[in-house]
Amino acid sequence: MFKKKIIFSAAFLFIIAAFAALFLINYQNKSDLGYQLKKRGFLIANAGSFEIKSMDSGDSLSEGENISAESNDETLKIKILENFSKEKAEEYKKNQSALFDGLFDPQLPPYPEFLTNKTECAKEFLPVKKKAESGDYYLTFANERFGYGICAQDLVKYKAGFGMFYCENSKKLFKILYFIDNVKIKNFKNIEDFFGTFQCGK
Repeated sequence: MFKKKIIFSAAFLFIIAAFAALFLINYQNKSDLGYQLKKRGFLIANAGSFEIKSMDSGDSLSEGENISAESNDETLKIKILENFSKEKAEEYKKNQSALFDGLFDPQLPPYPEFLTNKTECAKEFLPVKKKAESGDYYLTFANERFGYGICAQDLVKYKAGFGMFYCENSKKLFKILYFIDNVKIKNFKNIEDFFGTFQCGK
């Protein structure tokens, strides 16, 4: 009888340990950005170093899925749009690029008497467009609220990247917003290297 109790207790403890291990693995996978992106058909080098802080699917397919993740002084915001044809993806990227570029257009003052005085963004703050294997991205600056269109040094909080990448095999469009604390890096090389690792999964 005593031996049966020991066997039962051991079996019970084993089951509890197994459930705990499964729970831990599931929790780790949910917070592992690399794992979650791979499931969705997209690969980023060192994505496993990012911890997911929030993940939601939005109210409709048109709104896409949103993932926010962090790693030390880095923040990554990703929107995943599904069921996009190549033509639809190109149109979306074109519209988003126009909106982004518009943030840096010369601004006229709100008062008619000063209409000849346009406010322009200095060249050093203008975004630089780059090409990657699966899409295009911009190198730029952002403020403390992760807003782009910054044209003054005292407003700069982050060096940033903004890119859109289309995976034709999965018909998904990935919109990537990437931020690194401005004082932590001297130039944009880290951001260029980061965007250069993006690949569509097989």
